[in-house]
Amino acid sequence: MQRFKLTHEKLSEEERKRLKRIIRKPDWLEKFFVMETGDIRTHHIHIVKWNGADWNNYVNFRDYLNANPEKAMMYDDFKQKLAIQFSNDRKSYTAGKQEIIGRLLSEASIWKMKSMTTTSKLSRRQQSRPIIE
Repeated sequence: MQRFKLTHEKLSEEERKRLKRIIRKPDWLEKFFVMETGDIRTHHIHIVKWNGADWNNYVNFRDYLNANPEKAMMYDDFKQKLAIQFSNDRKSYTAGKQEIIGRLLSEASIWKMKSMTTTSKLSRRQQSRPIIE
């Protein structure tokens, strides 16, 4: 939280007025801030517990989409369609993404486990190799 406070102090007075906290969970484990002017949001800042479930979901989701550009394009296309369909209804837009996000998170979790298994197998092979000089 300290890093956010330091960054927050660097914001102009106008930017501070546009920064709003949205409470998603009743505890401190996730905080979500947006910078907006009217109905236009330009910044989304998620503050979550490091290495917690939310943090791991964000990182796995990002890594999975980066490693699978076809999934990233599918997700982007889906979001574009929702944005058109719910151009004046942010809650419905967000709710509409939940199913695809859940599916992609499941795929990301499987992908992560497979990649960890592959990395572990490679590491064991490298450790068992004889050193030839």
